Amino acid sequence: MSEELPTPDELERATPPEVEGPESLPDLEKQMERHAADAVTHARTTFGVELDLSPVSVGALEAIAQAVYQLLQEGDELSDAEFDLLCKIYGGHLGEIIRENIGGVWEYDLETMPGVAVISLGLAHGRIFPPMKWARRIERGSEEDLRSYYEIINSAESGETKKDEDSS
Repeated sequence: MSEELPTPDELERATPPEVEGPESLPDLEKQMERHAADAVTHARTTFGVELDLSPVSVGALEAIAQAVYQLLQEGDELSDAEFDLLCKIYGGHLGEIIRENIGGVWEYDLETMPGVAVISLGLAHGRIFPPMKWARRIERGSEEDLRSYYEIINSAESGETKKDEDSS
């Protein structure tokens, strides 16, 4: 699988930033947009799957995650860098789908793991971690279904919008 992954330059671009303080962090929105674009290219060239930012693409991401999970179950291995990169690009694409269709702002969470900038997506009801969700999906299998994840988030965020509209 490693020969199908992005280049070392792309790996370097995906390396998490060292944290000295919030002002030292790169522009996360642009970084995640690039990761999502990398996912589109990787999905097309590696899996023959087209991705876009529609909710329908969550199903395509789920199919890719299942393929990666199956390969890992069959004994294929990913280096730490490959695993991290797949989580960033496909988790980034999942987050961009959520951001485009539900809302949200990319943020570095500096509280969950002090000293580490954890990529998160801030929503009306709190914070989610799409790259971590991707990691759990390819490690644990279908119990971490991405479609269900999207639907739960969509329902929670839609409920907030409906309540806001009802109280006006």
